[in-house]
Amino acid sequence: MPYTSLNGHMFSFLTPEGLPALRLSEAQPEDLIRKKQATQTIQHGRVMQEFVDISAALWKNKAVVTGLFDDSFQYTSTLKPKAMQKQAAKKRR
Repeated sequence: MPYTSLNGHMFSFLTPEGLPALRLSEAQPEDLIRKKQATQTIQHGRVMQEFVDISAALWKNKAVVTGLFDDSFQYTSTLKPKAMQKQAAKKRR
């Protein structure tokens, strides 16, 4: 699954249909879902909080999608970095 991440937090990935799913801050997902420009992201039978699947119609509007990717990156940059995995620490020794 192709994805992007920052400080250990995934902020976008491609769905099996080839459309982007984005991590967005609080009100944005609800707004996009209400406008029918996105749907709640469900992966492996589990709802992914903060993520929405961008619709094919919205995907065609590159200016809006570019702005959403920027919003996703900016929001993710506010999250506390994840601690380094133990295995990664062992490799550095």
